[in-house]
Amino acid sequence: LAATLGTGWTTPAMAAKTLEAKRFIPPAIGTKWTYRHLDGRTEKLERIENGSWGGTRIVRYRREIEDEPIKIRGFSGLYGTWVVDFDEAEQGIFAADPDDRRYRWPLAPRLYWKTKYELRDPTTDERRMAKADWRVEAFERIPVPGGRTIAVRLLGAGKKPQKVWFSEHLGIRTRVQTFKKDEMIKEKVLTSYTRT
Repeated sequence: LAATLGTGWTTPAMAAKTLEAKRFIPPAIGTKWTYRHLDGRTEKLERIENGSWGGTRIVRYRREIEDEPIKIRGFSGLYGTWVVDFDEAEQGIFAADPDDRRYRWPLAPRLYWKTKYELRDPTTDERRMAKADWRVEAFERIPVPGGRTIAVRLLGAGKKPQKVWFSEHLGIRTRVQTFKKDEMIKEKVLTSYTRT
């Protein structure tokens, strides 16, 4: 894992002692990782440049998944939560507006917060409200490609509840499960992670 994380990063053992994820640090530009989805598809991501969207500082990722066009995804540079998707022409095609989907850093055991935001299609201005109640369920030592890491397990209770395992050390979600009526309908799991 040290080779994956590089120097200057907090080790999982140190994080376990503090039981707190202090802040969002995105992966370095050029970092690549993949997820395997429950339906068998592979999702590839690559960290590219920084940017902004509607006054929000974002980090941008190139996303490729089977049977879908390549997209650029923008995540909050401060909170690590999704903000906007861009099309091939770099136009925003789906966004959280206002950006209130954020994690409440520092993430610590038993932390709880509410989010309420609009999902908006900037091309048609179609909008719908969304909300979720989030809580930190646990800190867990989990296997990841190249070693193990401490992940914060988050539960988002909303129309489609989600469980998210987020590694502060890797700067990404290592696993995401989506539920409908207590049945898991989607899952993606980290299968590779390479820093440049």
